[in-house]
Amino acid sequence: MIIAMDGPAASGKGTLGRKLAEKFDLAYLDTGALYRAVGLGLKRAGHGPEDADRAAHAAKTLDPDLLNDPELRSEQVGHMASIIAANPVVRANLLAFQRDFARHPPSGKAGAVLDGRDIGTVVCLMRM
Repeated sequence: MIIAMDGPAASGKGTLGRKLAEKFDLAYLDTGALYRAVGLGLKRAGHGPEDADRAAHAAKTLDPDLLNDPELRSEQVGHMASIIAANPVVRANLLAFQRDFARHPPSGKAGAVLDGRDIGTVVCLMRM
């Protein structure tokens, strides 16, 4: 089962998505946090978001544990995420991450809730 939650920022999709995931014992992914996680990974490695090759590599080898890091919501990481999100290779690598998450939810979950933009029209528009 895949629940795709599309919508603009601050529309409540994250709150609802987490509650649905908890109620139905599904994996949850805030797809916008992926760009922040790439930024946080780069920051901790001492690199800036303008380094397109390093950002693409960080997106391809993303550590999912970064998604639970409190520093993810810092202003600096948010700024880095804005720059990183413009990189087409990062976007492609994170699209692959999202699709894999939807197809193979972690922790043996029977399905996933993904929230963000273009979830139903791009991310989960795939042949399963």
